[in-house]
Amino acid sequence: MAMRKEGGKEKEKEKFSLSGTDLKIVEFLTRNFEKHLTMRNISQTLGLSSAGVFSSLKRLEKNSIVTSARLGTGLFYHLNFENKRAMHLAAFTLLTQEEQPLKEEKLKEYGAKCAFVKTINGKEEIIAVAPHSPDKSSTSTIDFISEEEFFRGLKERKGKPIEILRKGRILFGETFLINIISRVAPRL
Repeated sequence: MAMRKEGGKEKEKEKFSLSGTDLKIVEFLTRNFEKHLTMRNISQTLGLSSAGVFSSLKRLEKNSIVTSARLGTGLFYHLNFENKRAMHLAAFTLLTQEEQPLKEEKLKEYGAKCAFVKTINGKEEIIAVAPHSPDKSSTSTIDFISEEEFFRGLKERKGKPIEILRKGRILFGETFLINIISRVAPRL
């Protein structure tokens, strides 16, 4: 534990490290924010051992990255969108190696299936999402949807935005996307 001074008092600042399993779980919970997921659902879908997922979920819950709620006999997990550290981790898991903003021509090269436009201070930013394994031999089309349409699709849990979130790869704008998800994610 690291110590830092705050108002004349020393305060403990706990550090923790994340495993590959932890990051897979954070990404999975982010992409499936609208579902009630049990440890078993997570381990089966990700192809990970139940013991490993249990250990990761407990560590993530201890650090307030995920929350759990008992509904009936099930214990369901969600990403804690009220925690800044969780928000940053969610954004990190969605980000690809490409960090430079891309032009529309570049989006086609990546096989982008959808992009939505966000206007910031009068300047439009394209937030793009592409399939995990783009087939560069096929022709691609880019559908542009507004931020409002994207938000509505996530809120209603249907349509292209949900498909994009589940199967897509975020090329840039991950923090903006996480903020949209946090506004529509169920609270436990």
